[in-house]
Amino acid sequence: MNYICPSSKKKEVYVKKIRIYKLSFAIFLQEKGFKVISCVQDLQNPYHKNWYFEDTPELRKAMTDYTSEIKK
Repeated sequence: MNYICPSSKKKEVYVKKIRIYKLSFAIFLQEKGFKVISCVQDLQNPYHKNWYFEDTPELRKAMTDYTSEIKK
């Protein structure tokens, strides 16, 4: 799977979003089937990117699963 940022040329649709700061976290969510809404450069650290996903209960559960795996 190619983990790239989606094109910013798409028409903006207003949905509730959640920002992910870590690449490994963004990849985990993509592997679980969640689509990146947008990807932008971090304003505080221009060497990093931020990934935006639609904020859903399913996404929140996947986030909890990810943090639980890290704590093991």
